[in-house]
Amino acid sequence: MTLVYLLASLGLIGQVSAEESKLHVSGFARVVLGYLEEPNVEYMGYENSLKANQQSLLGIQADYKISDKFSVTGQLIQRAGGLRDSGVEWLYLTYTPTRSLKFKLGRQRTPVFNYSDFVDVGFAYPWVSLPQLAYRPFLFPSFDGLHVNYEWSRKAYTFNLEGYWGQFDMTSDFEGQRFTTQLSDLHGTVATVAFGNLTLRGSYHTGQAETEQQTLFEFGQQLSQLGFNESAQSIATKGGGGLYQASIHYENLDYFLLAEFSKLDSDIFITPNTSTRFVSAGYNFFPFVGYVSYAKNINRYAPAETEIPRGVNPQLDALALAYQQVFQTLVDDSSTSLTLGVRWDVLSNLALKVETSVIRADAGSRGFLLSQTNGASDGKGHLHRAAIEWVF
Repeated sequence: MTLVYLLASLGLIGQVSAEESKLHVSGFARVVLGYLEEPNVEYMGYENSLKANQQSLLGIQADYKISDKFSVTGQLIQRAGGLRDSGVEWLYLTYTPTRSLKFKLGRQRTPVFNYSDFVDVGFAYPWVSLPQLAYRPFLFPSFDGLHVNYEWSRKAYTFNLEGYWGQFDMTSDFEGQRFTTQLSDLHGTVATVAFGNLTLRGSYHTGQAETEQQTLFEFGQQLSQLGFNESAQSIATKGGGGLYQASIHYENLDYFLLAEFSKLDSDIFITPNTSTRFVSAGYNFFPFVGYVSYAKNINRYAPAETEIPRGVNPQLDALALAYQQVFQTLVDDSSTSLTLGVRWDVLSNLALKVETSVIRADAGSRGFLLSQTNGASDGKGHLHRAAIEWVF
């Protein structure tokens, strides 16, 4: 997909030359090289060989000003590979009735975390990437719907309140199987307060999800027909969930401090209840920034029910075994990562980054996003990455 296609989809091709001042085109690109220093594990698609196709990408954004109150924004991203697909990331209409109030309608980023809006624009933050233990890629990254933003500024502080509602369809891989999930009634509220160099943020997000997995659906129906309703409900592929997020960020010319926390509760059995934390500190010595980061992710799945009796007859024993096998793939995970890195701003629009991370699975855990591919593993990996970030 090209920029011409994007402009055509916005209905602007015929107006570009005549109204050039109303159209602003920008872009961003990144090339990321990564190497995992561990032969038997995989992390974020990186293995024990040098790879450049996991996080490298090219993005193009077009903003067209229809009038003083209306504008249209579109963004395309072409990814080299990795965990997410290429395509249209943003495509929305903005209506700004006042300086404080703004409405956006269309496809947008879901404002879950601090850096959700520009998670793909690596030039906008010091790290090579935001830690996947905290910024998980499968958490409804986008939505199609309405977003409302109100900002109230005073001398001592600025208050920002956001609300959104929409839906989104997405696909994801879990234990080697492809799942399609339909998210409906997705909505949330975000409140941000800034006092000088200090910013506080809190948000809540919720919605209904239905995952299409025919084998699980049919097995759940079978359990219900046999009267084992609690067991059927425990493998439900349809339900709700809620995510809480809070963060504190302080930054001045010399250093920055950031702490961000989240907690996800889910009714769908393949989505675990999850808590995350991300803490980072950095020191600015222009044109360099040195930083250290710590991230932790804890996943807890709901336990299997025990209502199916054993030892009554072979049929019930086979049913109980099949039910337990479903839960054998759901292993509670806890992982941590510790990262050291340096960013060098070579030019005003070009940066180089180098970092190394130690990712470790807690005792008794296989590790979130740290999966064994073959052979033995001690549940630990060293990931080394270098990145070129460019905005234009």
